[in-house]
Amino acid sequence: MSGKAHPAPSYRAVLKPDEVEVRLQIEHRGDVLRIVQALAEESIVVTEAVAFAAWRRFSEGDRCAVWYGLGSNGQIRERVLPHLELRRIDDG
Repeated sequence: MSGKAHPAPSYRAVLKPDEVEVRLQIEHRGDVLRIVQALAEESIVVTEAVAFAAWRRFSEGDRCAVWYGLGSNGQIRERVLPHLELRRIDDG
């Protein structure tokens, strides 16, 4: 490296919206909200974005949520939790 200082960044990179992903988010928002609710019952806080990503992962697997439905809240947790890393929320 030359040791020259780089100017402060002028841009922040973000992913462009994917047409298919946007359509899935709209069409299956009810499923995503059920995931948020099922996890909240176990004191697990999850954003809609994370819930959608987890829904998408398990929907692409053997037990497609689109074809078979989400099931009970317990089944939702069973299918979603393997895709999540839980981190403790500090009280302070």
